[in-house]
Amino acid sequence: MNENGTSGMDRREMLRLLGAGALAALTAGLLPEDAAAAPDAQGFERAKGPGLIFVVGDGMPAGVIRAMHDLRTGVFGRKDSCYYARLRDPKSSLGLMGTASLSSIVTDSAPASAAWSTGVHTVNHSLAVLPDGRPLATIFELVKPRGVATGLVTTTRVTHATPAAWVSHQADRDAEDTIAAELLAFRPDVLLGGGRKHFDAKKRKDGRDLLAEFAAKGATLANDRAALLAAPVQDGPLVGLFSGSHMAYRLDRLNDPALAAQPSLPEMTAAALRRLARHPGGFLLQVEAGRIDHAATPTTPGARSWTPWSWTTP
Repeated sequence: MNENGTSGMDRREMLRLLGAGALAALTAGLLPEDAAAAPDAQGFERAKGPGLIFVVGDGMPAGVIRAMHDLRTGVFGRKDSCYYARLRDPKSSLGLMGTASLSSIVTDSAPASAAWSTGVHTVNHSLAVLPDGRPLATIFELVKPRGVATGLVTTTRVTHATPAAWVSHQADRDAEDTIAAELLAFRPDVLLGGGRKHFDAKKRKDGRDLLAEFAAKGATLANDRAALLAAPVQDGPLVGLFSGSHMAYRLDRLNDPALAAQPSLPEMTAAALRRLARHPGGFLLQVEAGRIDHAATPTTPGARSWTPWSWTTP
């Protein structure tokens, strides 16, 4: 019995399963144009079960957090709800987790996310799989049989490394067509972000229409912001893919009318929470602000540089 008197996983058991990966990122507050996505403007009801929201700022180390704090307080004069003020709050807890790769001093998003989702280190470029090919059980795979709803929300492709490592067991994070098929097989309760090309029969080498297959399994589909906001809150998965590849940067959405059809991250998160909160067994949601890393990396779009170090199996 959980703390609400219903059967299912209680908060303590969920935190035990998540282990060191259970952390909550404290946001600095929504921007004015995203205020409509705030919970008090959306008529949220109390969730039917326990829930955990795992927020990821991809490419957001301590230096970026410090720069955000300095901009918010020093440049914009916002003293309220700043990041460090929340860390000083007695109600806040701070935990640290190592997400290092086995093959490099500098990790990449695949083994970093696998460390969160499995509690195990692996090599660069690999998702939830060991160097010798053995798959690693992810937290999603552990909680789903217990009746816990699962969701992935990201501003990158949903097949990209951070969300993929919670479902996929590929040694190559770039095998995104295969990862898309794994997402279909797992069938999370919410899947929102970019990456439509990896689900499109015209773009996939095998010709499969994975969105049609999602719909055949009872999923509600949304292909733009209007469809997402109008989607009924009901049983069954919610799948929204709003761009062929990664979703647009926020500044681009604000300045290019052609991109206004893409929802914001707060809007996607609000839609996910409304759907997931219906589950009496509770929910686990990963939300990724995935384009921080792209904006902060001085390389051409889509380019990555890998360490020359290699993994050799003993």
